[in-house]
Amino acid sequence: FPPDQVDPIYRLLWGYDDSDARNQVTSRLLVDWLKHDSIVIRQLAFMHIFRLTNQRYDYRPVNPPNQRRVAIERWEQHLRKNENLLLK
Repeated sequence: FPPDQVDPIYRLLWGYDDSDARNQVTSRLLVDWLKHDSIVIRQLAFMHIFRLTNQRYDYRPVNPPNQRRVAIERWEQHLRKNENLLLK
């Protein structure tokens, strides 16, 4: 992996739990990673988001950018509605 992807992948492989989903910084970071150029980072981030929230909002890491953008906007709305948290 390129050097700029090592830290995010390392953190994503360690995983996240409910307390992370109730943290604004971590919630924002996971949703931001859905926009990443690397499919590995997008897939790992989404795996954690889905496991924590049981929501998909039609997001698929392999979809073309325009389809991902629509789904990411739904995740952005989710954060706005929940005080910038994946879990309230």
